[in-house]
Amino acid sequence: MRALALLPVLLCGCVFTGWRSEGPWACEPDGGCAEGLTCDDGVCCQPGGEPECPTLPSNGSCPPGSDPQPYYFDGDGDRLGATATGRIFCRPPQNGSWVTQDNDCDDLDPLIGPLMNERCNARDDNCNGETDEGLPLEVWYLDEDGDDFGTSVSTTACIRPDGYAPRGGDCDDGDATIFPGAVELCDGVDNNCNGQPDDGPFGDSENPGSGDGRSFPCETGRLGVCAEGGWQCLPTTSGDFQRVCVPRLLPSTDVCDDGLDNDCDGTTDNPPGCGGPRDFITAPGVSIGAFSVHGGDAPPPGCLRDEESEKMAWLAPSWIGTNTPSGLHVLHADAPAGTFWDLRKHPTLHLSLFSTYVSGTSFWNAPGRMATLTVQLCGANGTFLRLTPSGPALLGATNQTRDVPLLGNANWQVTNGGLDLGRVDRLELLAAPSPSNTFRNTFDTDGGFGFVP
Repeated sequence: MRALALLPVLLCGCVFTGWRSEGPWACEPDGGCAEGLTCDDGVCCQPGGEPECPTLPSNGSCPPGSDPQPYYFDGDGDRLGATATGRIFCRPPQNGSWVTQDNDCDDLDPLIGPLMNERCNARDDNCNGETDEGLPLEVWYLDEDGDDFGTSVSTTACIRPDGYAPRGGDCDDGDATIFPGAVELCDGVDNNCNGQPDDGPFGDSENPGSGDGRSFPCETGRLGVCAEGGWQCLPTTSGDFQRVCVPRLLPSTDVCDDGLDNDCDGTTDNPPGCGGPRDFITAPGVSIGAFSVHGGDAPPPGCLRDEESEKMAWLAPSWIGTNTPSGLHVLHADAPAGTFWDLRKHPTLHLSLFSTYVSGTSFWNAPGRMATLTVQLCGANGTFLRLTPSGPALLGATNQTRDVPLLGNANWQVTNGGLDLGRVDRLELLAAPSPSNTFRNTFDTDGGFGFVP
């Protein structure tokens, strides 16, 4: 009758909140029972008494048909229990998972137990007291700054331990920007751990031609387009390196109407790029020369840069020539190679010279001669602009000064051969003295041959 009375309680798992006057009772939620009773598998009972306990032995013995033996609580369901949970029961309790096998060293992980294979995870998977035994081991290096390079302090493991790196050679394990192969900085430190501080290429400097697209802007303190700079790591006289703010653009001739101070002097649209040189004789890069064109007195159409027959003397600031046989004399001034003059804002040429003949008579005013200079401006693809004088003679008299308007006026007639005044690369002065005369035209050395700014 006792076994039958216990059966409903064990099968239904009911929890009784009050005491009954007779029969088995369910334990309180906290495992409590009335005085003299013990909670066994959810039932309040008395070993060897009434009501009889379902799992606990009495004086080391169990009901007929069962023997007391140790059971172990299996917390992770791997059919192995932790040794420390072992208890003696007549049968396995129904509350919880109790098994007869123990030695589970981690009863919260079903993949860890005496029957499991060792895995590379820095844990004792087979509960034999060893970690990752029998697995291939690698060397790992202590990495305190997390840059994936460690020091000479090492350990062996089949998996990377926390705080270790797969490579050594870090020369500063307290700075994550310093390690073998790092980009060198221009800071006096050996950033790439090769034993040499500041050996390029440098990661914090603009290196023309490197092609890596890095930019390190700085202000140079200069004017115009020269104000914007980039940091570069440059050698010093002592053999080391230092960061220098280098202008990204160097001074060049001003370009009209671009709004930029190209020559870095604090103002925009300056000669010679905008307006041409004030004085050809002293302007850097300007090439001046003289030649004669034989076979006629009247100038052929267009610029004469390809018509040279014989070189004549240009002894700065004097243009000297002898008209034998009769022909045309040309003095030319050419812009530096690859450049041009923009004369749209300053379309006036200034000439100031002492003009005389050295030998012969009837120098300039003989029949068919040119009583004054003809002025030509030249551009690309044969384009030109010619100014033919119709006013007072400029040559054959001393100390003459004249401003030549490049757009023409009553004294200067314009023949436009398609020239763009914004792209002039050559100026020509044409003269045709009488035959057998030697002439000398000496320009003033202060703006006597150049454009008016």
